[in-house]
Amino acid sequence: MPNETAPGSDFSSPEAPSAEEIAAKHEEVFGAGSASVTGSDDPNWRENAAADKASADAEAYTDEELAELPREPEFTEDQKERFLESICSGKPFFETVSILGGKLKVKLRTRSTPESIEIVEKSSDEGEGNILVLFQMKLARLHLAYALVDIEQEDGVVHQYDVGDLKERLARVDAFPYPKYRILEEEMRKFDVLVDFFSEKAADSDFWQPVDGS
Repeated sequence: MPNETAPGSDFSSPEAPSAEEIAAKHEEVFGAGSASVTGSDDPNWRENAAADKASADAEAYTDEELAELPREPEFTEDQKERFLESICSGKPFFETVSILGGKLKVKLRTRSTPESIEIVEKSSDEGEGNILVLFQMKLARLHLAYALVDIEQEDGVVHQYDVGDLKERLARVDAFPYPKYRILEEEMRKFDVLVDFFSEKAADSDFWQPVDGS
């Protein structure tokens, strides 16, 4: 019975393809110079080459994107000094941000150690932690319940949120329309990025020197 070429194969020979044919096909599919390992050396050359090519493409894309990203969050000397003071005094670090063209001013704060522990315990107790996105949303909601201090309206009316236990705080957060909640969550995320950045600089003595060198 004559040998038949496998359906979909580009090799015309009825015999098994030679190493040279495999190398040529490898370069045709994955580009010139990519056939460094022949089929006789590695039976999984096609899968491995595809993975290598995808990895190289991802690295190039990542490097290109990273070049455009800021290396550190923007901050002022006032923010740095207030953070340093909060650490030395053992008090929370506060930040007020203006949003929606100044229509609202949102005051946020760092969380205490017991609050952070309670947040993690509560997020774990709620289950469904195997769904990463859902877990992250629950974690952010719990953090916002403690991080949100107050919101000042343009007319000067201030709504207080930094009171009560976690259940009361969550009830107030859950009362926000979702677009407002997302805005507040994003402002908290940026605030936490700044706090993490300052914390990572703790051992950098030069960073904490005043700009004027005094």
